[in-house]
Amino acid sequence: MNTLVFHIGIPKTGSSAIQVFLARNSAALLRQGFDYLNIGEFNMGVAGKISSGNGAYLARCLLPEGAHAKIVQAERHLAEALKAIKASNAETGIISSEMFVDADPQLMGNFLESLRNIGVRPRVFYFIRAQDQFLMSSYVQQVKRHQYTGDPNEFALRVMRNISHIRYHSYYRSMCDLVGAENVIVRTFEGSQGRADGLLHSILRALSINAAGLEFGTPDVNTSISGPELKLMLAMNKFKPRMQFSDMVVQNAQLRGTSKSGTAHSLLTAEALSTIGAFFEEENRQLASSYFHRDQLFPRMAETAESTSSGDPRTDELSASDLVDFFGALIVRMDERIAQLERAAGAPKGTGTSQSGS
Repeated sequence: MNTLVFHIGIPKTGSSAIQVFLARNSAALLRQGFDYLNIGEFNMGVAGKISSGNGAYLARCLLPEGAHAKIVQAERHLAEALKAIKASNAETGIISSEMFVDADPQLMGNFLESLRNIGVRPRVFYFIRAQDQFLMSSYVQQVKRHQYTGDPNEFALRVMRNISHIRYHSYYRSMCDLVGAENVIVRTFEGSQGRADGLLHSILRALSINAAGLEFGTPDVNTSISGPELKLMLAMNKFKPRMQFSDMVVQNAQLRGTSKSGTAHSLLTAEALSTIGAFFEEENRQLASSYFHRDQLFPRMAETAESTSSGDPRTDELSASDLVDFFGALIVRMDERIAQLERAAGAPKGTGTSQSGS
């Protein structure tokens, strides 16, 4: 192996779907000289499940001291990654995990140096997303998976100052310091959305991978939810539902076609959008100029204010149809779960949820 590409996210830019695609196409990619290494959570990707990619364990070893997900006893996973890299006959390896964005620079630098010592050139690839949409996707994730009940504007304005990887020019410079500017590849999430499987084609083009022979039927993974579903989840979160409850909500949304990856959210007021846009304006301008050689990185957030929500998703009224769809789908899903439990318990035929012949 001569080159190892780190796909590092950024979070909320379709990483889970990309990891499923890479894992399921690993054999076809290998025939082209690209090895999506069979380490970490590779098998979860093959199964189409949400994961942190084949670089999950390696990335967790490189997190700063005290990080919640850090693997303290790192030697085994570091050795496993290096062994797989050395054993690969491919020209280029690929390791993916959005957790690399939080890696300790010193620890990451040490691992990259170990790669150079065995003749492997490290490269970095990542997507960036307009900060307002990144923040709203993060908000929806908190509602969907972590029982959050707060206001989206308060959430966005509170957390935006503490996320270093959405200060895009500064983050780009930090990547250049690690691997050299010639080895950093950046693409915009929005610029990859103009065609079916746009994110996948974008990363393939960036790495000079031929799309012929690859399977693109990647299922939506870690998808968003619609406005009405978000409002209902905010209401349900007051009762602290289990994660399995939100999983059922997302599954039902996928069946109805209301849940999609990369959904654009209109939850912020014009005032909040203006504040977010001003806060990141200089960072975005510098990256637009230095890397993309254009004036703007994303459309100005304040210019999209007319499409934003003027209400509060926690209190906006819902239609009767919204309520019937939401709770009716949950009842059906719960009935299916009861039937599964009955089958597992060996319930005799003709009882429980089996239908009569009336």
